[in-house]
Amino acid sequence: MQIAGVIHAVKLKNNKSGKRYATFSLEDREGAVEAIAWSETYAKYEAIIMGDEPVVARGKLDVDDERAQIILEGLVPLDSALLDSIREVRITAPISRLENGGLDALKEMLSRNHGKSMTYLHVSLADGREAVMLLGDTYRVTPTTSFISELEQILPPGSVELR
Repeated sequence: MQIAGVIHAVKLKNNKSGKRYATFSLEDREGAVEAIAWSETYAKYEAIIMGDEPVVARGKLDVDDERAQIILEGLVPLDSALLDSIREVRITAPISRLENGGLDALKEMLSRNHGKSMTYLHVSLADGREAVMLLGDTYRVTPTTSFISELEQILPPGSVELR
C-alpha cells in the first residue's frame, strides 16, 4: 500500500541486537496511522524520516485487534513522487517566439533538463492552426519548478501543461 503524509512523533528504539529502528505517526488531512521502520529500512531512509518534508510511504498494513500500523518498505519525498508521476510535458509556443533563436534556446533548455517525461511541442501557427510534435528521447525532461520558470522566460506564462 502507499500513503502520503507528514511524519510526526518519531521515536528511535534499539532492537535486541542493538540496531536502531523507528516508530512514527504518518499524518494527512484525514487522520494518522502508526508506522514502523525496522533497522535496515530505517538506515536506508533515516534522512527522510528525520526531515520535515511531506512523504509517500510504501509498506504493508499490519492489523490486529489493538491497532493498525504500516511496516515501512519504502519512502520518498512527496515532491519526488509527484515528479515521477508526470508522464507528459506539453509545451505550447506561438511560432513567433520560436523564430530568431527562440527554438535554439528552447532546445538547449530542454537538453539541460533531461529526464523521463515525454515532451510534446504545440506550435501555434499564424493562421490559427496548431502543429503538434512529439519530440525525440533526447528532449525528454524532468519538469521541476525551476524548469517551468526557465521555460516561461523563453515562452509566455502558462505555456506548460503537465500530465
